[in-house]
Order: sequence, then C-alpha cells, then structure tokens
Amino acid sequence: LRETKRKKMMKCPVTNQTSQDGQCPVIKNVNHEEAKEQGMNVEYGSDFTFDKEYDNEPSVQQIKKIRRYTKMITTFYENGYNTKKEQVAAWDADIAAVKSDIKQAEEQMEALHSMDKYKAHLKYKEYEKFIQHDIDRLTKQTEEMYEKSAEMRDTEKWAKRVVETCHWLEANLDDYCLNNIEGLPDYIKNKLKPMDESKKLDEETAADYARKLDEIVHNLNESRDFFEASIDGRLDKYQEIEREIIENQVNIIRKYDRKNKRRQFVEAELLKDMLHVEDHLDKKDEPETKKRRQDMLDMHLEFLKVLTYFRNTMKVLGNVKESLKGETFVSKYTDEFVVGYELEE
Repeated sequence: LRETKRKKMMKCPVTNQTSQDGQCPVIKNVNHEEAKEQGMNVEYGSDFTFDKEYDNEPSVQQIKKIRRYTKMITTFYENGYNTKKEQVAAWDADIAAVKSDIKQAEEQMEALHSMDKYKAHLKYKEYEKFIQHDIDRLTKQTEEMYEKSAEMRDTEKWAKRVVETCHWLEANLDDYCLNNIEGLPDYIKNKLKPMDESKKLDEETAADYARKLDEIVHNLNESRDFFEASIDGRLDKYQEIEREIIENQVNIIRKYDRKNKRRQFVEAELLKDMLHVEDHLDKKDEPETKKRRQDMLDMHLEFLKVLTYFRNTMKVLGNVKESLKGETFVSKYTDEFVVGYELEE
C-alpha cells in the first residue's frame, strides 16, 4: 500500500517502542481461548478492586483532586481522538492518491485504444495487458483500503463520543459541587459553572453516555492491567516468548542460501523485531524504566477511582441503565492482557 508521511508516530510509555501507524506498538493480548485448546497455561493479571476513595460528600481537597483527574481523563481521550482523526485524514489522502493512479492508468488505456492502427503493433497487447493488470491491482487495493477506512471511522466515532461523555462528566461535576458541596472557597466556586440547559440529556443520549462511561472504565481497567503486567513480570514473560519465536524463525530462515532474496528480506525484518524485544528486556530492571511503569500504573488507578466515584457514588447515569458489567466489549476498542505458555513437565 502507498505510504504517507502524515501518519503520526506513537511511542509506548512502557517499552519506548514506536510505531509508524499511530497504533500502540506493543501487542497487548493473545488469543487465550486458542492457547487453552492447545493445552497451554494462561496467566491473567489480578482482579482490580474499585476501592472507595472519595466520600459521599467529598472534602474540598477531594473535590480538587476529582476535578484535576477528571480534566486529565478528558485530555487523555481528546489526544486519542485527535490522533484517530489524523489517521483517518491521512488514510483518505492515501485512498485519493491510489484513485488518481487508477485514473492515470485508465487514461493510458483510452489513449492506447484511440487509434485502430495501434492494434497491429507488437507492443499493443503488451501495454494493454500491463495497464489492465495495473487497473485491476489498484482497484482491488482501493476496495481493501475502503474496508480499512470504515473500521477507522467507526473507531473515530467511538472516540468522539467518549470525549463528549468526558466533557459532560466535567460539567456534571461542576454542577454537583455548586449544588451539594458546602464551604467551597471562592477560588474554586469561581471556576465552576452550573449545568447549562443545553447539556441536559435526553433518554437516548443519557443511555449512550452511560454505556460510554462503562466502556471508559473497562478500557482503562484493561490498560491498568497492561501496566501492572509490566511490573509483575507478565510483560517480560511475553517478550521472552516473542524472543524465542523470533530465534526459532531465524534459525529456519538461515538454513537457506544467504543470497536468496526472500531470506534477506525476512531475516532483516525478524532481526529488527529482535532488537525491539532485546531493548525492552535489557532495560526492564533500570530504575528509570521501573519508575515510568509505576507512574503509568498509578495514573490509571487514579483515573479508575475518579470514574468509579462518578458511576457508583454520584450515580450520574445510574438512573438510566444498569451497569454493563459482564458484557463483552468490542476488542478493537480494548484488549485483555494475558500470557500463554506451555506447561512445564
């Protein structure tokens, strides 16, 4: 597929790996059902208990903390949404470029068919076959790109709704503080705004926001588990398995002639992957790495505590629908981090 220079790089805060496509460069889950079927052990992270940190009538200090982390959550998801918008725009530009190539090839074909005398020339059929093959190839590529575009737009739409939910939570918190928390100092009151009538939710929007609130909690909890895995050793086990897979593949490919073009290409890609894995494993015990992982875990825990306060204590959307606990969430929005490995004899 045509590459674009507009695609945003993404750097993983745990491994420092980067990706060209804006997606998280670390695969965060394995198919644990398949692993079980193959007689493998599957290791999960610990269940997270949503400890109640904030009182039913929170103190001024607690309110300040809730407001600060609520704003951070909004910014967190706004950045994600903006990245997804940039990816969609870049992908659209790629599609437009391929369509331009198709138009170019079609005009070539028209020119080739424009004169009957061309048909008698030996080069006619050669050019016709080449151009038609190019049109067919580019047309198929465009169809595949449109399928990918639909998936990207679906994710972008989801991210936009999540951001809208976060903004509504901020507005709801301001209104709640003004109407329920006594003794707020003026410097906080002056920053609060009563809920605007335009932000009052109809039943359908409220139900959608309730779903998004649960999905945000679920999404953050899975991310929390990933960062916990980077501390409790599951991520290291995952990387060690990956290194073993790569070594196995390299040993096979090196049985073939080093001048073989396929070997040269595949070996280079495998060694590139190996560099990433070894870099992670080499740095896993460094103080800076450990601190970065712990900081990311702590941030996710704080996010979860705040959102749990909204959902379970304030019950901002509890009158609309039951919690989605136990519902299966779409994997393209969230992943579950597990490590599968063979049981030792």
